[in-house]
Amino acid sequence: MKYLVYLFFLTLTIGCKVKKINDYSGVNYTIADTLFASNDLDSMIAPYKLEMEAKMDKVIGFSNEDMVRYSPESPLGNFVADVVFGSGFNYGLNSEELAVSKSNTICLLNFGGLRAPINKGDITIGNVYELMPFDNEIVIVSLSPSQVEKMLVYLFEKQGQPVSNAVALLSSDKQRLDIGGKRFSFEKHIYVITSDYLAKGGDKMSFFKESKMIQTGVLIRNALLNYVKNKKELPVFEVEGRIQFVKK
Repeated sequence: MKYLVYLFFLTLTIGCKVKKINDYSGVNYTIADTLFASNDLDSMIAPYKLEMEAKMDKVIGFSNEDMVRYSPESPLGNFVADVVFGSGFNYGLNSEELAVSKSNTICLLNFGGLRAPINKGDITIGNVYELMPFDNEIVIVSLSPSQVEKMLVYLFEKQGQPVSNAVALLSSDKQRLDIGGKRFSFEKHIYVITSDYLAKGGDKMSFFKESKMIQTGVLIRNALLNYVKNKKELPVFEVEGRIQFVKK
């Protein structure tokens, strides 16, 4: 393919205060030998494209249901939150600086981070990448009772977000949180397993900003991939009342 480049030579007459273009002329130059033709470029990329497509199309598991996201709670949100909770909780159990337990640790994510559904049938590596395309890392933060209150107000205003190991009962003036089946008394700190993006205040989760962030080194996407590979056939992630709105 040949490319035509128009080079304009401008003759300027420079006055004391005003600059004018008095004349111009154009000449066509053909540039061909130094540029790759599109088919040459395609042939270079093709082997890598085929290799990537083969990797993305590899089946690693199976889902018996369509998992989509919706508020205040959804199968897709419960699936991802449960996997992230399990990964972060296992990290916490092996960490000397954390004292996690099923009665003081929850997971909180956001619906905006779930970018695609998991459809009924085979699950490929590509499906998981579509669901979680970002390199978000699983982190653990400690929240004070006042921060927990702000988190629950946030959940009410957002009309829910994906959570795990928690049940939140929300209203405009009163909030309740159950962790691992036990009611939180707003007297102690709790641990929240989340993403590094949210822990830094992403999606307006400003209640996280005052907390120290413990990095696990595990990407959410990798945790999901490992879970699907190990399970092969996923359990059903039912909507079970993790986020509830109560009347005054």
